[in-house]
Amino acid sequence: DMMDLDIVQSGDISAQEACRLAAITDDKPNSTSLTLILLYGSWNKITVDKDACQLMCSLLGAVDKGSARPSRMSVASVQADKSDDCVECSVCECVGDGKGLPISGLEAPAELPAIGVVVSVKDTRSAVEYAKIEPRKIISHLRSVCKGGGVKVDHPFRQAVADAISSAQKLALKPLPPSTGSNSKKTKISSGDDTETATRLFISGDRSHVGKSSVCLGLIGSLLRLGYDPKSLAYIKPATQCEATQLVEKYCKSVGVECVPVGPVVYFKGFTRAFLAGETDSTAVLLKKAGEAVDELAKGKRVIIVDGVGYPAVGSICGTDNASMARACGPRVPGDHEARTPAPVLLVGKSGVGDAVDAFNLNSVFFESVGVPVIGGLFNRLPLEGYYSLENCKSAVSSYFDQYKPGKQAFGFIPEVPDIAKTRENNGEDDGLDAALEQANKFIGIFDEHVDVGGIVKAAREYNERQDGSSSRTKKRVKVDAKLSGGEAKPIALTREQIEQTAKRAGAAGG
Repeated sequence: DMMDLDIVQSGDISAQEACRLAAITDDKPNSTSLTLILLYGSWNKITVDKDACQLMCSLLGAVDKGSARPSRMSVASVQADKSDDCVECSVCECVGDGKGLPISGLEAPAELPAIGVVVSVKDTRSAVEYAKIEPRKIISHLRSVCKGGGVKVDHPFRQAVADAISSAQKLALKPLPPSTGSNSKKTKISSGDDTETATRLFISGDRSHVGKSSVCLGLIGSLLRLGYDPKSLAYIKPATQCEATQLVEKYCKSVGVECVPVGPVVYFKGFTRAFLAGETDSTAVLLKKAGEAVDELAKGKRVIIVDGVGYPAVGSICGTDNASMARACGPRVPGDHEARTPAPVLLVGKSGVGDAVDAFNLNSVFFESVGVPVIGGLFNRLPLEGYYSLENCKSAVSSYFDQYKPGKQAFGFIPEVPDIAKTRENNGEDDGLDAALEQANKFIGIFDEHVDVGGIVKAAREYNERQDGSSSRTKKRVKVDAKLSGGEAKPIALTREQIEQTAKRAGAAGG
Protein backbone atom coordinates (compact mmCIF):
# COMPACT_ATOMS: atom_id res chain seq x y z
CA ASP A 1 0.00 0.00 0.00
CA MET A 2 2.89 2.35 -0.78
CA MET A 3 1.95 5.83 -1.92
CA ASP A 4 2.33 6.79 -5.59
CA LEU A 5 5.33 8.93 -4.78
CA ASP A 6 9.04 8.44 -5.28
CA ILE A 7 10.98 7.94 -2.07
CA VAL A 8 14.50 9.31 -1.96
CA GLN A 9 16.79 6.61 -0.51
CA SER A 10 20.05 8.10 0.72
CA GLY A 11 21.54 5.17 2.61
CA ASP A 12 24.15 5.81 5.29
CA ILE A 13 24.99 9.53 5.43
CA SER A 14 26.22 12.09 7.96
CA ALA A 15 23.92 13.79 10.45
CA GLN A 16 24.33 17.11 8.64
CA GLU A 17 23.43 15.56 5.29
CA ALA A 18 20.40 13.84 6.81
CA CYS A 19 19.18 17.10 8.31
CA ARG A 20 19.55 18.95 5.02
CA LEU A 21 17.72 16.12 3.31
CA ALA A 22 14.86 16.36 5.80
CA ALA A 23 14.47 20.11 5.26
CA ILE A 24 13.99 19.99 1.48
CA THR A 25 10.44 20.73 0.27
CA ASP A 26 9.08 21.78 -3.10
CA ASP A 27 8.33 25.39 -4.10
CA LYS A 28 4.64 25.32 -3.26
CA PRO A 29 3.50 27.37 -0.20
CA ASN A 30 3.14 25.27 2.98
CA SER A 31 4.51 22.18 1.24
CA THR A 32 5.81 19.49 3.60
CA SER A 33 8.47 16.82 3.54
CA LEU A 34 8.61 13.61 5.55
CA THR A 35 11.88 11.85 6.36
CA LEU A 36 12.55 8.66 8.32
CA ILE A 37 16.04 8.49 9.80
CA LEU A 38 17.52 5.37 11.38
CA LEU A 39 19.91 6.54 14.09
CA TYR A 40 22.38 3.97 15.39
CA GLY A 41 25.77 3.69 17.06
CA SER A 42 28.78 1.56 16.23
CA TRP A 43 28.23 -0.30 19.52
CA ASN A 44 24.88 -1.59 18.21
CA LYS A 45 26.85 -3.87 15.84
CA ILE A 46 24.30 -3.83 13.04
CA THR A 47 24.79 -3.71 9.28
CA VAL A 48 22.90 -1.01 7.40
CA ASP A 49 22.49 -1.84 3.71
CA LYS A 50 19.88 -1.65 0.93
CA ASP A 51 17.63 -4.12 2.79
CA ALA A 52 17.57 -1.80 5.80
CA CYS A 53 16.65 1.11 3.49
CA GLN A 54 13.86 -1.03 2.03
CA LEU A 55 12.58 -1.64 5.56
CA MET A 56 12.48 2.12 6.18
CA CYS A 57 10.66 2.64 2.87
CA SER A 58 8.05 0.05 3.84
CA LEU A 59 7.44 1.93 7.09
CA LEU A 60 6.51 5.05 5.14
CA GLY A 61 3.39 3.15 4.16
CA ALA A 62 2.27 4.08 7.68
CA VAL A 63 1.35 7.56 6.43
CA ASP A 64 -2.38 7.93 7.01
CA LYS A 65 -4.09 8.04 3.63
CA GLY A 66 -6.58 10.52 5.06
CA SER A 67 -3.91 12.93 6.26
CA ALA A 68 -2.19 15.69 4.32
CA ARG A 69 0.21 14.05 1.88
CA PRO A 70 3.81 15.25 2.07
CA SER A 71 5.18 16.58 -1.19
CA ARG A 72 8.45 14.74 -0.64
CA MET A 73 9.47 11.62 1.29
CA SER A 74 12.93 10.25 2.00
CA VAL A 75 14.76 7.71 4.13
CA ALA A 76 18.31 7.72 5.47
CA SER A 77 20.49 6.20 8.16
CA VAL A 78 23.01 7.96 10.38
CA GLN A 79 25.77 6.48 12.52
CA ALA A 80 25.67 8.83 15.50
CA ASP A 81 29.29 8.38 16.56
CA LYS A 82 30.83 8.54 13.08
CA SER A 83 31.99 12.14 13.54
CA ASP A 84 32.96 14.36 16.46
CA ASP A 85 29.62 16.21 16.31
CA CYS A 86 26.77 14.76 18.35
CA VAL A 87 23.52 14.08 16.50
CA GLU A 88 21.53 16.65 18.47
CA CYS A 89 24.09 19.40 17.76
CA SER A 90 24.06 18.53 14.06
CA VAL A 91 20.27 18.65 13.91
CA CYS A 92 20.24 22.04 15.66
CA GLU A 93 22.64 23.43 13.09
CA CYS A 94 21.22 21.88 9.93
CA VAL A 95 17.44 21.43 10.11
CA GLY A 96 16.00 24.18 7.96
CA ASP A 97 18.87 23.93 5.48
CA GLY A 98 20.58 26.86 7.12
CA LYS A 99 17.42 28.99 7.12
CA GLY A 100 17.11 28.96 10.91
CA LEU A 101 13.63 27.44 11.03
CA PRO A 102 12.26 26.71 14.51
CA ILE A 103 12.44 23.05 15.52
CA SER A 104 9.81 21.37 17.70
CA GLY A 105 10.51 18.18 19.64
CA LEU A 106 14.27 18.36 19.17
CA GLU A 107 16.24 16.20 21.58
CA ALA A 108 18.44 13.15 21.25
CA PRO A 109 16.70 9.76 21.68
CA ALA A 110 17.12 8.08 25.06
CA GLU A 111 18.74 4.99 23.47
CA LEU A 112 20.07 3.87 20.11
CA PRO A 113 19.13 2.57 17.66
CA ALA A 114 16.04 4.70 17.11
CA ILE A 115 13.80 5.60 14.20
CA GLY A 116 13.29 9.34 13.96
CA VAL A 117 10.54 11.08 12.01
CA VAL A 118 11.24 14.58 10.69
CA VAL A 119 8.40 16.66 9.21
CA SER A 120 9.34 20.00 7.64
CA VAL A 121 6.90 22.69 6.50
CA LYS A 122 8.24 25.13 3.92
CA ASP A 123 9.46 28.41 5.48
CA THR A 124 7.70 27.60 8.77
CA ARG A 125 9.18 24.97 11.06
CA SER A 126 10.41 21.40 11.41
CA ALA A 127 9.34 18.83 13.98
CA VAL A 128 11.11 15.71 15.25
CA GLU A 129 9.49 12.67 16.85
CA TYR A 130 10.88 9.20 17.64
CA ALA A 131 8.86 6.05 17.05
CA LYS A 132 8.19 4.25 20.33
CA ILE A 133 10.01 1.01 19.48
CA GLU A 134 12.35 -0.81 21.84
CA PRO A 135 15.96 -0.55 20.57
CA ARG A 136 16.53 -4.30 21.00
CA LYS A 137 13.61 -5.02 18.65
CA ILE A 138 15.05 -2.70 16.00
CA ILE A 139 18.41 -4.47 16.27
CA SER A 140 16.79 -7.90 16.11
CA HIS A 141 14.74 -7.11 13.04
CA LEU A 142 17.56 -5.39 11.16
CA ARG A 143 19.77 -8.43 11.71
CA SER A 144 16.96 -10.67 10.48
CA VAL A 145 16.46 -8.56 7.34
CA CYS A 146 20.18 -8.52 6.57
CA LYS A 147 20.31 -12.32 6.88
CA GLY A 148 17.68 -12.71 4.19
CA GLY A 149 14.59 -12.61 6.36
CA GLY A 150 12.94 -10.15 3.99
CA VAL A 151 10.77 -7.11 4.68
CA LYS A 152 7.19 -7.68 5.79
CA VAL A 153 4.55 -5.55 4.12
CA ASP A 154 2.47 -5.41 7.28
CA HIS A 155 5.34 -4.74 9.64
CA PRO A 156 4.70 -4.54 13.43
CA PHE A 157 6.72 -1.30 13.62
CA ARG A 158 4.30 0.52 11.35
CA GLN A 159 1.80 1.53 14.01
CA ALA A 160 4.55 3.08 16.15
CA VAL A 161 5.89 4.92 13.10
CA ALA A 162 2.35 6.04 12.16
CA ASP A 163 1.89 7.52 15.65
CA ALA A 164 5.24 9.34 15.42
CA ILE A 165 4.36 10.72 11.96
CA SER A 166 0.99 11.98 13.20
CA SER A 167 2.58 13.64 16.23
CA ALA A 168 5.36 15.26 14.18
CA GLN A 169 2.84 16.58 11.64
CA LYS A 170 0.78 18.19 14.40
CA LEU A 171 3.89 19.80 15.90
CA ALA A 172 5.13 21.06 12.54
CA LEU A 173 1.76 22.57 11.63
CA LYS A 174 1.17 24.11 15.06
CA PRO A 175 1.08 27.94 14.90
CA LEU A 176 4.28 29.57 16.09
CA PRO A 177 4.19 31.37 19.47
CA PRO A 178 5.15 35.07 19.37
CA SER A 179 8.51 34.46 21.09
CA THR A 180 9.82 32.05 18.47
CA GLY A 181 10.65 32.48 14.83
CA SER A 182 13.86 33.00 12.98
CA ASN A 183 17.05 32.19 14.86
CA SER A 184 18.67 35.28 13.33
CA LYS A 185 20.35 37.81 15.54
CA LYS A 186 17.42 40.25 15.36
CA THR A 187 14.41 38.21 16.40
CA LYS A 188 11.17 39.95 17.27
CA ILE A 189 10.60 39.94 21.02
CA SER A 190 7.37 39.46 22.89
CA SER A 191 5.66 42.47 24.42
CA GLY A 192 3.05 43.38 26.96
CA ASP A 193 2.32 41.30 30.04
CA ASP A 194 3.00 37.91 28.43
CA THR A 195 5.15 36.20 31.08
CA GLU A 196 4.83 32.69 29.63
CA THR A 197 6.72 33.27 26.36
CA ALA A 198 10.01 34.20 28.04
CA THR A 199 12.58 31.40 28.11
CA ARG A 200 13.53 30.81 31.75
CA LEU A 201 16.89 29.20 32.48
CA PHE A 202 17.98 28.19 35.98
CA ILE A 203 21.74 28.19 36.68
CA SER A 204 22.99 25.83 39.38
CA GLY A 205 26.41 24.50 40.33
CA ASP A 206 27.95 21.31 41.64
CA ARG A 207 29.40 23.23 44.60
CA SER A 208 29.59 26.74 46.07
CA HIS A 209 31.91 29.25 44.36
CA VAL A 210 32.06 27.21 41.15
CA GLY A 211 31.29 30.33 39.09
CA LYS A 212 27.48 30.40 38.72
CA SER A 213 27.21 34.19 38.77
CA SER A 214 30.14 34.49 36.35
CA VAL A 215 28.31 32.10 33.99
CA CYS A 216 25.19 34.28 34.32
CA LEU A 217 27.35 37.28 33.39
CA GLY A 218 28.78 35.40 30.41
CA LEU A 219 25.33 34.33 29.20
CA ILE A 220 23.87 37.83 29.38
CA GLY A 221 26.87 39.44 27.69
CA SER A 222 26.96 36.78 24.95
CA LEU A 223 23.22 37.15 24.26
CA LEU A 224 23.76 40.89 23.80
CA ARG A 225 26.52 40.08 21.31
CA LEU A 226 24.07 37.80 19.49
CA GLY A 227 21.82 40.80 18.95
CA TYR A 228 19.36 40.55 21.84
CA ASP A 229 17.95 43.88 22.98
CA PRO A 230 19.00 44.63 26.60
CA LYS A 231 15.34 45.22 27.42
CA SER A 232 14.52 41.67 26.31
CA LEU A 233 16.83 40.09 28.91
CA ALA A 234 16.69 39.91 32.71
CA TYR A 235 18.63 38.48 35.64
CA ILE A 236 17.39 37.44 39.08
CA LYS A 237 18.79 35.64 42.10
CA PRO A 238 15.59 34.65 43.92
CA ALA A 239 17.41 33.13 46.91
CA THR A 240 20.80 34.16 48.24
CA GLN A 241 23.21 33.92 51.14
CA CYS A 242 25.26 36.95 50.04
CA GLU A 243 23.82 40.44 49.71
CA ALA A 244 27.06 42.11 48.59
CA THR A 245 27.14 43.68 45.12
CA GLN A 246 28.24 41.19 42.46
CA LEU A 247 29.91 41.85 39.12
CA VAL A 248 26.89 40.56 37.20
CA GLU A 249 24.74 43.23 38.89
CA LYS A 250 27.18 45.99 37.94
CA TYR A 251 27.31 44.78 34.36
CA CYS A 252 23.52 44.49 33.99
CA LYS A 253 23.00 48.03 35.26
CA SER A 254 25.72 49.37 32.95
CA VAL A 255 24.15 47.90 29.80
CA GLY A 256 20.47 48.38 30.67
CA VAL A 257 19.51 44.78 31.51
CA GLU A 258 16.88 44.61 34.25
CA CYS A 259 18.15 42.73 37.29
CA VAL A 260 17.10 41.67 40.77
CA PRO A 261 20.39 40.74 42.47
CA VAL A 262 18.80 40.02 45.86
CA GLY A 263 15.46 38.27 45.61
CA PRO A 264 12.75 37.65 48.21
CA VAL A 265 14.49 34.71 49.94
CA VAL A 266 17.59 35.65 51.93
CA TYR A 267 19.37 33.14 54.18
CA PHE A 268 20.50 35.70 56.70
CA LYS A 269 22.12 34.92 60.04
CA GLY A 270 19.80 32.79 62.17
CA PHE A 271 17.32 32.18 59.36
CA THR A 272 17.23 28.36 59.38
CA ARG A 273 16.70 28.00 63.14
CA ALA A 274 14.02 30.66 63.01
CA PHE A 275 12.38 28.77 60.15
CA LEU A 276 12.31 25.54 62.15
CA ALA A 277 10.81 27.43 65.06
CA GLY A 278 8.02 28.72 62.81
CA GLU A 279 9.21 32.32 63.08
CA THR A 280 9.59 33.01 59.33
CA ASP A 281 7.46 32.62 56.24
CA SER A 282 6.49 29.03 55.44
CA THR A 283 8.02 27.04 52.58
CA ALA A 284 4.95 27.63 50.43
CA VAL A 285 5.09 31.39 50.99
CA LEU A 286 8.83 31.60 50.30
CA LEU A 287 8.49 29.67 47.03
CA LYS A 288 5.45 31.70 46.03
CA LYS A 289 7.34 34.94 46.56
CA ALA A 290 10.24 33.65 44.46
CA GLY A 291 7.95 32.59 41.62
CA GLU A 292 6.04 35.85 41.64
CA ALA A 293 9.29 37.83 41.53
CA VAL A 294 10.34 35.94 38.39
CA ASP A 295 6.86 36.36 36.86
CA GLU A 296 7.03 40.11 37.36
CA LEU A 297 10.48 40.29 35.80
CA ALA A 298 9.46 38.13 32.84
CA LYS A 299 6.94 40.59 31.43
CA GLY A 300 7.96 41.51 27.89
CA LYS A 301 11.22 39.54 28.07
CA ARG A 302 12.73 36.88 25.80
CA VAL A 303 15.22 35.27 28.20
CA ILE A 304 15.32 35.25 32.01
CA ILE A 305 18.50 34.04 33.72
CA VAL A 306 17.67 32.69 37.19
CA ASP A 307 20.77 32.35 39.40
CA GLY A 308 20.82 29.55 41.97
CA VAL A 309 22.51 29.59 45.35
CA GLY A 310 25.40 27.41 46.54
CA TYR A 311 25.15 23.75 45.55
CA PRO A 312 21.79 22.14 44.62
CA ALA A 313 20.71 21.12 48.14
CA VAL A 314 21.33 24.54 49.73
CA GLY A 315 18.04 25.60 51.33
CA SER A 316 16.65 22.08 51.61
CA ILE A 317 16.20 22.48 55.37
CA CYS A 318 13.57 25.10 54.53
CA GLY A 319 12.14 23.32 51.47
CA THR A 320 13.67 26.01 49.26
CA ASP A 321 16.57 24.08 47.74
CA ASN A 322 17.58 24.79 44.14
CA ALA A 323 15.32 22.09 42.69
CA SER A 324 12.30 23.51 44.52
CA MET A 325 13.28 27.00 43.38
CA ALA A 326 13.56 25.84 39.75
CA ARG A 327 10.04 24.41 39.99
CA ALA A 328 8.69 27.55 41.63
CA CYS A 329 10.34 29.91 39.15
CA GLY A 330 9.15 28.20 35.98
CA PRO A 331 6.24 29.55 33.90
CA ARG A 332 2.67 28.98 35.01
CA VAL A 333 0.64 26.30 33.27
CA PRO A 334 -2.20 27.98 31.31
CA GLY A 335 -5.56 27.42 32.94
CA ASP A 336 -4.12 26.26 36.28
CA HIS A 337 -3.49 28.92 38.90
CA GLU A 338 -1.19 26.72 41.01
CA ALA A 339 0.76 24.56 38.55
CA ARG A 340 4.05 25.53 36.92
CA THR A 341 6.41 23.98 34.40
CA PRO A 342 9.87 23.70 36.05
CA ALA A 343 12.58 25.97 34.67
CA PRO A 344 15.24 23.85 32.91
CA VAL A 345 18.60 23.73 34.68
CA LEU A 346 22.11 24.33 33.37
CA LEU A 347 24.71 22.87 35.75
CA VAL A 348 28.05 24.64 36.20
CA GLY A 349 30.79 22.13 36.97
CA LYS A 350 34.43 21.92 37.90
CA SER A 351 37.52 21.16 35.85
CA GLY A 352 38.77 17.62 35.34
CA VAL A 353 37.27 14.52 33.77
CA GLY A 354 36.14 11.76 36.16
CA ASP A 355 35.44 14.09 39.08
CA ALA A 356 33.68 16.60 36.83
CA VAL A 357 31.42 13.96 35.28
CA ASP A 358 30.73 12.26 38.62
CA ALA A 359 29.72 15.58 40.17
CA PHE A 360 27.49 16.38 37.17
CA ASN A 361 25.70 13.04 37.45
CA LEU A 362 25.26 13.30 41.22
CA ASN A 363 23.80 16.78 41.04
CA SER A 364 21.64 16.04 38.00
CA VAL A 365 19.90 13.29 39.95
CA PHE A 366 19.01 15.77 42.70
CA PHE A 367 17.00 17.82 40.20
CA GLU A 368 15.62 15.03 38.05
CA SER A 369 14.36 13.03 41.05
CA VAL A 370 11.70 15.73 41.54
CA GLY A 371 10.93 16.26 37.86
CA VAL A 372 13.24 19.19 37.15
CA PRO A 373 15.10 18.76 33.83
CA VAL A 374 18.84 19.30 33.43
CA ILE A 375 19.64 20.26 29.83
CA GLY A 376 23.41 19.91 30.23
CA GLY A 377 26.52 21.37 31.77
CA LEU A 378 29.22 24.00 31.53
CA PHE A 379 32.64 23.25 32.95
CA ASN A 380 34.44 26.24 34.43
CA ARG A 381 37.96 27.35 35.37
CA LEU A 382 39.99 24.89 33.32
CA PRO A 383 43.77 25.41 32.99
CA LEU A 384 45.18 25.86 29.49
CA GLU A 385 48.15 23.54 29.99
CA GLY A 386 48.96 20.17 31.52
CA TYR A 387 47.28 16.80 31.70
CA TYR A 388 44.01 18.41 32.84
CA SER A 389 44.15 21.19 30.26
CA LEU A 390 40.97 22.57 28.73
CA GLU A 391 41.47 20.75 25.43
CA ASN A 392 42.21 17.40 27.08
CA CYS A 393 39.22 17.63 29.43
CA LYS A 394 36.95 18.91 26.66
CA SER A 395 37.76 15.93 24.47
CA ALA A 396 37.14 13.35 27.20
CA VAL A 397 34.04 14.93 28.79
CA SER A 398 32.43 15.66 25.40
CA SER A 399 33.00 12.04 24.41
CA TYR A 400 31.23 10.91 27.59
CA PHE A 401 28.20 13.13 26.92
CA ASP A 402 27.99 11.99 23.29
CA GLN A 403 28.07 8.32 24.28
CA TYR A 404 26.18 8.17 27.55
CA LYS A 405 24.09 11.33 27.97
CA PRO A 406 21.58 11.52 25.12
CA GLY A 407 19.37 14.55 25.55
CA LYS A 408 22.05 16.44 27.47
CA GLN A 409 25.03 18.42 26.22
CA ALA A 410 28.35 19.68 27.43
CA PHE A 411 27.75 23.22 26.18
CA GLY A 412 31.20 24.58 26.88
CA PHE A 413 34.53 24.53 28.68
CA ILE A 414 35.69 27.85 30.11
CA PRO A 415 39.33 28.60 30.84
CA GLU A 416 40.47 30.09 34.13
CA VAL A 417 40.34 33.89 34.05
CA PRO A 418 42.38 35.05 37.10
CA ASP A 419 41.34 38.70 36.83
CA ILE A 420 37.69 37.74 37.34
CA ALA A 421 38.51 36.26 40.76
CA LYS A 422 40.32 39.47 41.73
CA THR A 423 37.34 41.52 40.55
CA ARG A 424 35.01 39.42 42.73
CA GLU A 425 37.23 40.07 45.73
CA ASN A 426 37.06 43.83 45.15
CA ASN A 427 33.46 44.03 43.99
CA GLY A 428 32.44 46.31 46.82
CA GLU A 429 34.82 49.09 45.80
CA ASP A 430 32.91 51.72 43.80
CA ASP A 431 36.09 53.38 42.56
CA GLY A 432 36.93 50.20 40.69
CA LEU A 433 33.73 50.16 38.59
CA ASP A 434 35.43 50.95 35.28
CA ALA A 435 38.07 48.30 35.89
CA ALA A 436 35.39 45.79 36.92
CA LEU A 437 33.37 46.40 33.75
CA GLU A 438 36.53 46.09 31.67
CA GLN A 439 37.19 42.69 33.22
CA ALA A 440 33.54 41.74 32.73
CA ASN A 441 33.78 42.44 29.01
CA LYS A 442 37.05 40.52 28.81
CA PHE A 443 35.42 37.52 30.48
CA ILE A 444 32.36 37.74 28.22
CA GLY A 445 34.62 37.62 25.16
CA ILE A 446 36.33 34.47 26.44
CA PHE A 447 33.00 32.94 27.49
CA ASP A 448 31.42 33.63 24.10
CA GLU A 449 34.36 31.95 22.37
CA HIS A 450 34.15 28.75 24.42
CA VAL A 451 30.40 28.30 25.05
CA ASP A 452 27.52 27.41 22.72
CA VAL A 453 25.17 30.07 24.07
CA GLY A 454 22.71 29.70 21.20
CA GLY A 455 22.53 25.97 21.87
CA ILE A 456 21.77 26.57 25.55
CA VAL A 457 18.86 28.89 24.79
CA LYS A 458 17.53 26.54 22.11
CA ALA A 459 17.61 23.58 24.50
CA ALA A 460 15.78 25.55 27.21
CA ARG A 461 13.21 26.88 24.76
CA GLU A 462 12.57 23.47 23.20
CA TYR A 463 12.00 21.98 26.65
CA ASN A 464 9.49 24.70 27.55
CA GLU A 465 7.58 24.21 24.29
CA ARG A 466 7.13 20.48 24.93
CA GLN A 467 5.87 20.60 28.50
CA ASP A 468 2.31 20.50 29.77
CA GLY A 469 3.42 21.39 33.30
CA SER A 470 2.85 19.80 36.67
CA SER A 471 1.80 21.06 40.06
CA SER A 472 4.15 21.34 43.00
CA ARG A 473 2.21 22.28 46.10
CA THR A 474 3.66 22.50 49.55
CA LYS A 475 1.52 22.09 52.64
CA LYS A 476 1.25 25.05 54.96
CA ARG A 477 3.72 24.76 57.84
CA VAL A 478 2.86 25.90 61.33
CA LYS A 479 4.72 25.80 64.60
CA VAL A 480 3.87 22.54 66.34
CA ASP A 481 3.88 23.69 69.95
CA ALA A 482 2.02 26.97 69.51
CA LYS A 483 -1.61 26.50 70.53
CA LEU A 484 -4.73 28.56 70.28
CA SER A 485 -7.70 28.18 72.59
CA GLY A 486 -9.27 25.90 69.99
CA GLY A 487 -6.26 23.58 70.07
CA GLU A 488 -5.01 24.65 66.59
CA ALA A 489 -1.42 25.58 65.82
CA LYS A 490 -0.69 29.20 65.05
CA PRO A 491 2.19 30.47 62.88
CA ILE A 492 4.69 32.70 64.66
CA ALA A 493 6.64 35.38 62.76
CA LEU A 494 9.58 37.47 63.94
CA THR A 495 11.27 40.31 62.05
CA ARG A 496 14.59 39.74 60.37
CA GLU A 497 16.25 42.13 62.83
CA GLN A 498 14.93 40.16 65.82
CA ILE A 499 16.13 36.85 64.36
CA GLU A 500 19.59 38.18 63.48
CA GLN A 501 20.11 39.83 66.87
CA THR A 502 19.14 36.64 68.69
CA ALA A 503 21.42 34.54 66.47
CA LYS A 504 24.34 36.95 66.86
CA ARG A 505 24.09 36.88 70.65
CA ALA A 506 24.18 33.08 70.46
CA GLY A 507 27.35 33.16 68.37
CA ALA A 508 25.94 32.28 64.92
CA ALA A 509 28.36 32.58 61.98
CA GLY A 510 25.79 32.41 59.17
CA GLY A 511 22.26 31.37 58.21
